[in-house]
Amino acid sequence: MDTRTSASAAGQGGAGPDTFPRWLMHHAKARPQQPAMREKAYGIWQTYTWAQVAENVRAIACGLAQLGFKRGDRLAVFRTRRRKAHVFRGLCVVVTNMSFFTALASLPLAETSAVFFVAPLLITALSAWLLKEHVGIRRWSALCVGLLGVLLIVKPGTAAFQWAVLLPALSALAYASLHTMTRSMGLAESAATMSVYIQLTFIVACSAMGLVFGSGQWSGSGHPSLEFLFRAWSWPTAAHLGLLFVAGACSAAGGYLISQAYRSSAAGLVAPFEYSGLLLAAFWGFVI
Repeated sequence: MDTRTSASAAGQGGAGPDTFPRWLMHHAKARPQQPAMREKAYGIWQTYTWAQVAENVRAIACGLAQLGFKRGDRLAVFRTRRRKAHVFRGLCVVVTNMSFFTALASLPLAETSAVFFVAPLLITALSAWLLKEHVGIRRWSALCVGLLGVLLIVKPGTAAFQWAVLLPALSALAYASLHTMTRSMGLAESAATMSVYIQLTFIVACSAMGLVFGSGQWSGSGHPSLEFLFRAWSWPTAAHLGLLFVAGACSAAGGYLISQAYRSSAAGLVAPFEYSGLLLAAFWGFVI
């Protein structure tokens, strides 16, 4: 808000406008052709003047009044112009979870998590490549050290190598794509909108998988990961329902907070903090 306008309004014998709509109309009259806001859509910055913003607000208000809305009524809208991008993010979540949990059927929790944590390196690389964000040498160095740790656990080219470790690697790639897209959309979409659309896509995709694989007709391979993925679905017990509720609540809260972090900060800055999850994975792997 322009402090000079506030001082001018106060100096003319009044306290100035006391609500956002009144401030908007004040600016629309005082400086109608000056820039009020800028929005980046499809890579192109669009500039809107105070007069244009006021006219858009007036049109929206008139349209709501025609629909029967009155002063004091509230309206929540999850409208977006990027439905395909939201669907892509939702599918990334499906691949991330499916690959990670399928890997847990064959690998210990600590090892699966360690392989998955190549994701921060992928996020940083994608943010530098696709989003053109600056990544300093210190961040690259820290992430490369983390990658070396992952390679020590995976042991590629040795007898200890298992093909199942590719599942958390696939999970990491999908996770990195998810949050690179989150950062790209963050300036135009709210964290709440992204969370709602991502959960809707997740529910639809998982329901479709249940209809196709839920009967168990694809099971019987003998491989732990494939059996976990294709075994017949059954109704959970009361204890399992409680655990699923807690897991869902934690996942929803964590997903919202992570989306908010990647939406409002540089992806290369947030990504290294995800390595703190390695300590938690080792702890829960020991406890469980």
